[in-house]
Amino acid sequence: MKLSKETLAVLKNFASINSNLMFREGNKIATISVGKSLVGSATISEEIPQDFGVYDIQELLGVISLFEDPEITFHDKYITIEQGKSSVKYFAATEDVLVYPKKFPNLNDSEISFKLSSANITAILKTASVLKTQDVRFVGDGETLTVVVGDKKSQTANNFVLDIGTTDKTFSVSVNTDNLKIIPQDFTVDVINRRMIKLTAETLTYIVAIETDSSFE
Repeated sequence: MKLSKETLAVLKNFASINSNLMFREGNKIATISVGKSLVGSATISEEIPQDFGVYDIQELLGVISLFEDPEITFHDKYITIEQGKSSVKYFAATEDVLVYPKKFPNLNDSEISFKLSSANITAILKTASVLKTQDVRFVGDGETLTVVVGDKKSQTANNFVLDIGTTDKTFSVSVNTDNLKIIPQDFTVDVINRRMIKLTAETLTYIVAIETDSSFE
């Protein structure tokens, strides 16, 4: 089996959320942050033949990067990564030492829904980095839907405001960029139970905890 560039990009993203990863038999992989404030799930093009635990996914990606186009073969307690005359035997971690989502939540009751483009996400994360802030707010005033990036506790902070659509609802959903370690794609965003947002794309889903100072009318 060979891993596609898209799957490697997902694994790199998931490594930024949690160093542990539990591969399950099939074509879905999932991760959860240690604080359980960010959950990610992806459908990949490869079919994983068996369960396989990885304690440090970044290390595994580093091993894979040693090869140009390696073949990965699953064995009972290890995988072999090989190309030509070179190979690495990489051993599995036991489940009991890993932090991973036992079950990906199925959340369907949406109170507020809107679209967020890949370009929007890139702009949000880049601006947050430039302004050195972790505060991102999705604000609806009953007509316009905007994203505000800037220190929400400071009256004189520099704020970036981006108009992303319209809404008939009034709300302010606040999230921390620590929980926005996501691959920019075109997402449908749903606010669930006033506690989290669910971002859904074709092959990717993230569930992000919202901050307690979020407000709804």
